Amino acid sequence: MSFTDGSEIDTRQPANGSTGPNGNGSGSVDPRRLLGLGLVVLGIVVVVGLAIGSLIGGNSDTDGNTGKNAAKEFPGTDTSDGGRVVTNSDYGADWPLTIKKGTLRCAGGAVTLVTPDATYALNPEAQSKGLGESLAPVWSPNPDIEGARMSTGALIENGLSLC
Repeated sequence: MSFTDGSEIDTRQPANGSTGPNGNGSGSVDPRRLLGLGLVVLGIVVVVGLAIGSLIGGNSDTDGNTGKNAAKEFPGTDTSDGGRVVTNSDYGADWPLTIKKGTLRCAGGAVTLVTPDATYALNPEAQSKGLGESLAPVWSPNPDIEGARMSTGALIENGLSLC
């Protein structure tokens, strides 16, 4: 389109009839719109992440209390000095040891089992700190998996609850 003074205006429109993403026909995207959209997406990701984390990440009881004092029941009998006596009858067929009982202790994430004959290091933290003997001599073989030992996971989890 031409004016009497000789200037022209480009009246061509894109084939699809749009005027471009920011309404000026240039085809470029306004960085402020991108930033706003990015912040909205980030906000959604954070909220979803927190929601998922609260569902699967916390040790909580039915009242929503979380942390070390949540009401998860562990087998054994607590002692007055912060330990917990556990026995083969507490765990039944899942008891992983050849000895019949011991006292779980935890210090700084290091879990040990104290018996009248020895103190055994149950997890890598206790082993690396030299807090007990190897569990190998009293660790039961797994009857279902040849060459494997019984899982000590439940015993270690019980001990970690004392930290």
